[in-house]
Amino acid sequence: MMRFSNSNRHCWLPGIFSISIFIAGLRAESPLQAVPSIETILRVPASRFQSQSPEQLSVDLRRGIGPDDAATIALYSNPALRAIRDRRGLAAAQLIQAGILPNPVVSYARDFVTGGSTAGTRNGYTFSAGWEFSALIPFLPKQTAARKNFQSVDLDVAWQEWQIAVNARTAVYRVLGLDAQVGRAREAT
Repeated sequence: MMRFSNSNRHCWLPGIFSISIFIAGLRAESPLQAVPSIETILRVPASRFQSQSPEQLSVDLRRGIGPDDAATIALYSNPALRAIRDRRGLAAAQLIQAGILPNPVVSYARDFVTGGSTAGTRNGYTFSAGWEFSALIPFLPKQTAARKNFQSVDLDVAWQEWQIAVNARTAVYRVLGLDAQVGRAREAT
């Protein structure tokens, strides 16, 4: 810790203040904002599978299940997809954690002369600022790795959802095709 007189403190205090504002500005940028907006454009909403929202999803089993109904049911009721979507939430949390910088530490102390003769003595002032600069070395690689992991998990979720939706639709088309074959076979006999 360094001791400065009152006049020296006024010289370097604005510099320390501007550095702390700069550091706060670095911390204010969210890593989720850095993800390109093209990913939000390419994301397929659940409304593509069903015109109603998931809360209003109703399937009338008396009229049968169509391919889109089967895909929607498969997407919302598959426990494996729920687990994969939870992985996406974990990857988002890791992305936020990778963007967190250590807090700067600023301290001020004043030492009063308390014992003995106080004639000709002055009170001591101490002002110190600290920040863990070693956290900046792996900061960008950690943030890049977390962003790539988030994108990878996001694509994995989309791939799994697409496969399950297509398999459900295909199963309905197969059932409809087999039903048509059974109908033709009954007419032929």
